[in-house]
Amino acid sequence: MRAAARPEPIECEAASGPLAGAQTYYISLSCAFINNIHWTAFNLHTKAPSYTPHLLSLLAISLAAIVLAWAIIQNHKERLKYHRDLAVHVSETAAGEIDLLLFELRRGVGIFADGYTELLNSMVDQPENELLQQQVGERLSHHFQDYLAFTFADMDGHVLVDDFGVDIGDLCRSELLRYVDDHASISSIIHPGPGQYHFDIRLTWRDEGREAIMLVTFLPDAIARLLASDQAPGHQLMIVRADNPGLIEVNAKGSRELLDGDNFLDPDDLERLASYGGLSDVKHANWLVLDMPEAGLLNEIRRTMTVQLGIVVVGFLACLILALKLIHRRREFDTALLQARNEAERLNQSKSEFLANMSHEIRTPMNAVLGFARIGVRENRGRKSGVYFQRIQGAGEHLLGVINDILDISKIEAGKFNVEPRPFDFNNVINKAHSFVASMAREKNLSCTVQTDPDHPEWVLGDAQLLQQVLVNLLSNAVKFTEQGGVQMQVTREAGDTLVRVIDTGIGMSKVQLSRLFKPFEQGDGSTTRQHGGTGLGLAICSNLVDLMNGEITVESEQGNGTSVTIRLPLPETEMPVEYERLSKMPKSRLTGLSILVVEDVELNRIVLGEMLEFEGARVILAENGQRALDLIGEHGTTAFDVVLMDVQMPVMDGYSATRQILKMAPGLPVIGVTAHAMMTDRIRCLEYGMADYVAKPIELDVLVKIIKTHVDNCDSHSDTPGHRTAVFPD
Repeated sequence: MRAAARPEPIECEAASGPLAGAQTYYISLSCAFINNIHWTAFNLHTKAPSYTPHLLSLLAISLAAIVLAWAIIQNHKERLKYHRDLAVHVSETAAGEIDLLLFELRRGVGIFADGYTELLNSMVDQPENELLQQQVGERLSHHFQDYLAFTFADMDGHVLVDDFGVDIGDLCRSELLRYVDDHASISSIIHPGPGQYHFDIRLTWRDEGREAIMLVTFLPDAIARLLASDQAPGHQLMIVRADNPGLIEVNAKGSRELLDGDNFLDPDDLERLASYGGLSDVKHANWLVLDMPEAGLLNEIRRTMTVQLGIVVVGFLACLILALKLIHRRREFDTALLQARNEAERLNQSKSEFLANMSHEIRTPMNAVLGFARIGVRENRGRKSGVYFQRIQGAGEHLLGVINDILDISKIEAGKFNVEPRPFDFNNVINKAHSFVASMAREKNLSCTVQTDPDHPEWVLGDAQLLQQVLVNLLSNAVKFTEQGGVQMQVTREAGDTLVRVIDTGIGMSKVQLSRLFKPFEQGDGSTTRQHGGTGLGLAICSNLVDLMNGEITVESEQGNGTSVTIRLPLPETEMPVEYERLSKMPKSRLTGLSILVVEDVELNRIVLGEMLEFEGARVILAENGQRALDLIGEHGTTAFDVVLMDVQMPVMDGYSATRQILKMAPGLPVIGVTAHAMMTDRIRCLEYGMADYVAKPIELDVLVKIIKTHVDNCDSHSDTPGHRTAVFPD
């Protein structure tokens, strides 16, 4: 399976504009949050169940959508707050500037009145003199840029002079009466006059007992210019009458109009207007300065928020759909993977069953072949027929080696090959391996020697069977591929490890051959197989077995100049076990006095096994199936036999069922499985059914005798009356 790719961190671009700081902060927070969730999902990917990464990603997307939505809403609030604060600042600034403008106008009117006292006296005395009115108007126009007109009235509000050319009548009189002030010589009031929009500066004029009220009328252009210079983009800056908030007295365009009454500009709710902007008082005037974002700007802010939230929602839904699809695909993948795994397990089970059946079908006749061959060798020593039996035995053992190689590589690939460290005689293993190939070397006129370090410990802790298998494989290969010279096995001790080096003077190997040396089913080339034979499994098995024993194997070779194979194994020194001392003192007939029940369905195997056991001094009773074994035990009694050798696969009643029945009848009677099923699972199954031990066919007599003696002695040591069982059997 391909390794999970590390997630790339999300990069955040800095925002721009007046709210860049707040926007960048929220975006960075969201990106950091998403990156942390993605890293958490990535770190859990290899340990979590198959759906967990997708669910974590979905959770990250959901939380990120919530964070982004929250950030968008916060950004919306920040933008509204920014424009509201801006409006407050602008309104306060504009109110101050309007105050200053009015102050300058009032001061200018006062200076004008002081400078033209005689002219004004003449106007009071001659209110109908148009020439005097014209002179005053010219001088006012000269002094004030936005001058429009002037009006004189007595202290009772009666109009003396009105240069508008019309009598303003009661409306103007009522306004004038409102502005009567007996305590100030000069004052000013902003006053919207009738008709064309304007405002007035009021002056209470007194001189030599004469009093009058002078109103100098101005156009709003100066105020409009001031508002236009202060108005922010997207904002509306205006002067509103305090007694009529719906009336805009002056805005940046200098117009006078009513508010349009839309959703944000309610003419009846001054507080609501102020809530969107800023509202400031104009001193010495009945006006308020109002600055607020325009409806279009507010709509744009709201529309931006809506669009951004919509994008988040759509993105979340898209990611949700994608995540659900990925989960669905993952479920399909997991289902397919489960089916493939089940199929692989089924095929592996079929393979195991095939190998077990093949092992059983081949080992069963091989047991008879090798058994009779060994008997023939034993009974015909020194005769020509004995040589033939030796050839038969050698050929059978070679075939058995091929079978074992196939089974071993299968067990190694399945991870079912176990190492069983036990104390063993190291020199004995070395000598057995050497004796196994010595005859092969003699037949090819090759020398085959062993050079052992005298300081090497005699007894070490390890797996003697695996070590012997490795050494036999290496020596056999060396003899097989050597035509002249010889083979030498050197044993040394280095830093607590055992080094065994097998050196030959054979054909050697090229670098290409060395590169694939430990691959199963491969040899140097096709001619090597045709000339020397073999399956190509030996060195592959050696490499795997050395690894299982925590060792190392190295090869040095040059084509045409031989090969040197070195194995390094950790074999710590140990003491000789007491059990070995007892077996070494046993007489030649090692099973003398024992009564053994042999249960075997194949007649040839019964004969071979019986002959081998009788040669060791045992009394043997034969049974062809499990049911017959039960009958014999029932007939002669549970104390009639010292041990039962039980085949597994038999007609009528198999060995497993028979073992259970025997143990019910005689719980202390050891039953040893003897079967051609040579897989590790077969050994485990035999032990699970209550068998004391297990021996694979073809049977090695020494191994069988050792196992029998071990369990019989254990049985006697736990018995109240130790000694061999006795029974009388018919001849």
